[in-house]
Amino acid sequence: MKNKVRSGCDLVLGILFIVTEIWGYYTDISYMGEYCFISGMLVGIFFLISFCHYIMTKKELSVLWYFNCMLAILIILIVTLAIGLNVEGAFIFIHIVNPIVLFVYWGVFCNHCEIKNPLQIATVVVFPICYFVLAFVLWKIVGKCPFPASLILVDNSLGMVLLSVGCVVVLFLVLGYGLHFLNKLVYNKLSSPGARHR
Repeated sequence: MKNKVRSGCDLVLGILFIVTEIWGYYTDISYMGEYCFISGMLVGIFFLISFCHYIMTKKELSVLWYFNCMLAILIILIVTLAIGLNVEGAFIFIHIVNPIVLFVYWGVFCNHCEIKNPLQIATVVVFPICYFVLAFVLWKIVGKCPFPASLILVDNSLGMVLLSVGCVVVLFLVLGYGLHFLNKLVYNKLSSPGARHR
């Protein structure tokens, strides 16, 4: 039953992310290189793939995939709150609602006790690094560097760019490992004999 509920959530999340991203960005495709759009669309597509995969195989994909998706989106909420960004319309979903819903999904359905090698958590840095590469390529092709990569790549020395990217990587690693061990702690507590007999 839980797997069927989760599969239904996959479908809802996939549709939610794709619809809200299109709603927010359809009026000006020049902004579709932004982190929020790229990450949101990819996560939406991933959850539709996850839904189809479960329908065909009755199995879920690796917990790592869901975790990487969650962290790539959660960072949007963290930055939004940190800088006090005011959002409206579709961007309320993109910046606030979607990250919270995805975080709850991860907390409810993703058990990190399944991850046997902690080094695998380091894969959380793959998406931000790939995004910086994509942003650089778009910048050189169309002459406009998408936000927020433009804050780091444009008008900065190579040393400052590398330092800034390094800080982003460290941030993802700290968040990744922190949430990983928190998840394991919670699930270990919930699965302990004492918790089951309460």
